Amino acid sequence: MKLLFIAILLILSPFNDLDKIAKINKAKKEAKEAYLAGDYQMANSKYKLLIDSLGVDEEEVQLNFAHTQYQLNDTTNAVKRYQNLTESSNNKISSIAQQQLGQIQFDKKQYEPALEHYKNALRKNPSNQEARYNYELLKKILKEQEDNKKQEQGQDQQNQEPSEFAKQMKKKAEELVLLRKYSEAYNLMQLALQKDKTVSSFNDFINRIKDVVEIK
Repeated sequence: MKLLFIAILLILSPFNDLDKIAKINKAKKEAKEAYLAGDYQMANSKYKLLIDSLGVDEEEVQLNFAHTQYQLNDTTNAVKRYQNLTESSNNKISSIAQQQLGQIQFDKKQYEPALEHYKNALRKNPSNQEARYNYELLKKILKEQEDNKKQEQGQDQQNQEPSEFAKQMKKKAEELVLLRKYSEAYNLMQLALQKDKTVSSFNDFINRIKDVVEIK
């Protein structure tokens, strides 16, 4: 009787394996179709079935599950899954995981960390065009922000009330201009600017002298 039971198990085992494979393939197909259709809740339940119930631990499935969680705004779990996948020996998967971590940081307007993730994505896979596009776009955004910051700082300096020292230097420069000593006047204002930032309130005057010096 015991031998018969073992024999039955051996016969049924391949069928059980085939049945499991069929369930896995069916769940993968349904998960992919649901994701592409924008039904992220359905995709989420299918990927959960694959991983938790059917024991599938393939990196492609883990990556797609993370994408689904991201679409459902479950960023906490998506980040954990992406972070695990950055250690993948498959450079394409690791690159996509880094790219997605960058996107999550970008969504939060945390641009410096996002840029680093995009950079890491390109290190893993230089042919990742989406990561490259995002990297270049973010670099442009950061440069524009830096330029705007410098411009605002320059405007703030120009709007500052000139100090007595600044006024005295301008008066001396004006006297030199009357004597047509334009280079000396310009150099005087440049030295004054190094000592006192409020001299920048006379930038229009300084630039006019500069124009004359360059023409001469």
